[in-house]
Amino acid sequence: MLPSLTVAFITGLLVGSQIPYFPLSASFLLLLAALGAFVLERLNRFSAGQATWLYGALLVGVVYWSVAVNLAAHDPMVDHSSDAVIEVTGRIVAPVQQAPDRLVMVIRSDDPVTASGVSRHVRLTWRTPERIFFQGDRVSFRAMLRRPSGSLNPGGFDYAAYLERQGIDMIATVTGSEAVQLLESGRGHAWWGIWNQFDRWRGSIRLAALQTIPQPALGLYVGIIIGDQGYLAPDLRDQFMATGTVHLLSISGSHLGLVALLIFAVVRWVMILLPADWLLALSRRITPTRVAAVCTFLPVAGYAFLAGAELATMRSLLRVFADHSGSFCGPILCERLV
Repeated sequence: MLPSLTVAFITGLLVGSQIPYFPLSASFLLLLAALGAFVLERLNRFSAGQATWLYGALLVGVVYWSVAVNLAAHDPMVDHSSDAVIEVTGRIVAPVQQAPDRLVMVIRSDDPVTASGVSRHVRLTWRTPERIFFQGDRVSFRAMLRRPSGSLNPGGFDYAAYLERQGIDMIATVTGSEAVQLLESGRGHAWWGIWNQFDRWRGSIRLAALQTIPQPALGLYVGIIIGDQGYLAPDLRDQFMATGTVHLLSISGSHLGLVALLIFAVVRWVMILLPADWLLALSRRITPTRVAAVCTFLPVAGYAFLAGAELATMRSLLRVFADHSGSFCGPILCERLV
């Protein structure tokens, strides 16, 4: 048992080391590991105790790397003088945020910008852009890179710490129609093509709203539907802040829960309306409730990715998956998960 626990712990370290770069992939890998442990236990390949210990060792490895390594001091960055303009090439690794007069992109640099040679992430603000980029595209730009500055007020909002938690090391701003050049579209990439397509769908929804909905309803619509707050009017944002309902503009539990509830109810209702002979034959293998739970997973995950896959969104997605896994796997699995 000890060698298996050691392998699980080392695997957890490997997964934890990739979370800052591939958070979605790492989260789904952990989810698949949990489902795989359950399946192996149901097939009597492992006992419930062994499966629990192995998955626990995997999670301990992930947590250990996140706490002991990621919270350690970062490598010093290569210093650039305040007036030094350098050329940066890299890939957009997060959904592009759009506002009426700017684009905000998180770019993972192809070239090392740290003393140890590790590529870092740059938050680029492009003012008066001439075109739209999408997640997965490779771009180049020339700008002055600078470190984010923190709060000077004790107890105030620390912008530098906020960006550091997001894995962003440097920031830059460019202006003009030719400031950012496209090197390669993310569509042709095997992995980034998926996220590129989701970002394009987000752009299509945003563009349709821009052409048909006036302000202030425009900012409210794109904020509630796809979690894009770039078009939200400042006075409307202040009203949401004052009433304590600003969380409605973040795609989280209420949004995903509503989508999951509607899909689950519709699929289950359709299954119950099947002819009696079909329903009886199907129920010998799987119940309508379990069919509805399975059919809910993919649409809810798709909506979470369409909404930008922010931290609150992914946390709610895992919660929805856990709830519907209980509907699929039955009360025995629920007791073990709890």
